[in-house]
Amino acid sequence: MLAGRYARTVLGTVPEQSLPAAAEDARAAARAVALSAIAREGMSVDAVLTLGVDALAQGNGRKARGYLHYARALTKRNLQVQFWAIEDAVARDDIPRVLREYDIALRTSQNGRDALFPILAQAISDLPVRRGAIDLLDRRPYWAPSFLFFLAREGPSPLATAEVFSELRHRGFPVAEGAVAILIDKLIGAGALEQAWSFYATDHPTARRDRSRDPRFSEERAGRSVFDWQFFGDGSNLASIERGDRGNVLSIAVGEGGGGLLVRQTQLLPPGRYMLRGRGNMPGQSEAMLPYWELRCVDGRNLGRTVLPGSAEAAEFAQSFTVPSDCPVQQLSLVAPPHDQAGAAEGTIDAVQLQPAG
Repeated sequence: MLAGRYARTVLGTVPEQSLPAAAEDARAAARAVALSAIAREGMSVDAVLTLGVDALAQGNGRKARGYLHYARALTKRNLQVQFWAIEDAVARDDIPRVLREYDIALRTSQNGRDALFPILAQAISDLPVRRGAIDLLDRRPYWAPSFLFFLAREGPSPLATAEVFSELRHRGFPVAEGAVAILIDKLIGAGALEQAWSFYATDHPTARRDRSRDPRFSEERAGRSVFDWQFFGDGSNLASIERGDRGNVLSIAVGEGGGGLLVRQTQLLPPGRYMLRGRGNMPGQSEAMLPYWELRCVDGRNLGRTVLPGSAEAAEFAQSFTVPSDCPVQQLSLVAPPHDQAGAAEGTIDAVQLQPAG
């Protein structure tokens, strides 16, 4: 059952932080101290919590719940009190109340995120929890954006996360581009290609699956998914978009001892023949040092490559590729061959696009 799985998720995590078991003699001593504290001031939250834990340890749930209500009357900003309230709601199989208690805990304590985000992300795999969580998030509590990033990164079910994101966007919730980009990558990794492309196409209505995107490096986005240009580099290699005289250009530099992946964009090309066309140069470099564009199936099969022109002026380059039917995901990459020559090999690319041949 949903309730059983959800209850075990919560009960298996929270009590270790909020309701630790204790030996009878230790509990008796703690009970005496707590009763003394309440007799002196009557408003000690820690003392009420101690008595509630003691009542639970004795199996007296009704008495423990009375202490919980008293503690809640004293404060809603105590994280242990909130954990206890969550436990009580779970014990009653009351998912709407569980989610309300989560909201209170997350709104009143930054420390609650470390404990509660993983549990809530796990529980969203269950449909009733997911529906309730969507309603809760749609009320836009301040912790919602952080949770959506966490859910995109750590949620156990990318498809469940996709449902949450889709419904929130349908309701007008501004899901961050960065969180969507993370989700797209997770969906690709899970083999959910159609769902991944659907998310991307929502934000890029002119994008087409039969060609690469952003041929002139004009898009500047807060979050880049694998369907966008992604940049790689280290201390020896650099690839970045810079403003040129006639628009943006892709600027590349490969230092001494450098080499490796510079730029990549994932494709979902249907089977068929394609042509890569572009314009750029790497002036003054030997052919052995010239970076090259290559297209590979995601399983590693190389479908072909073409090197950048080594001319002083920008020049055209082109290469044809054939995508087989058993290659549903491809990667278009710019790669620099390793070299040990002194100085940096530098160049620019004005445009590049992969599209159907013909």
